[in-house]
Amino acid sequence: MMSRVTIAQEVFDERTRQIQKWGKQHHLHGGHRDREFWAQGAELFRQFNDDNDDPGWDDILMEEIAEAFAESDLAKRRAELIQCAAVIFAEVEDIDTPDQPSLSETFSQNLLPV
Repeated sequence: MMSRVTIAQEVFDERTRQIQKWGKQHHLHGGHRDREFWAQGAELFRQFNDDNDDPGWDDILMEEIAEAFAESDLAKRRAELIQCAAVIFAEVEDIDTPDQPSLSETFSQNLLPV
């Protein structure tokens, strides 16, 4: 399994690439989104995941994303976004299991040029 430090470094490297390409960005924090729509979506995914013996990573992540998008309080939204990042991190760890080839080695080869 790939180490968490290695995965985190890949994320940091990607953020550096994004900043180099687009500069530091500042956007709305969900102010233009329909929070009720996302709250309903979060509840649907929550029910689906609770009823499913083995929900997929997509379903788990969508629940977390919908919860984040439904949140108007920035501190709570930040906490939800950290949960989203942790779920994404967990899926990468799951991909990097010993029975999988090391995808990390080809990660940089799959990036679009800056």
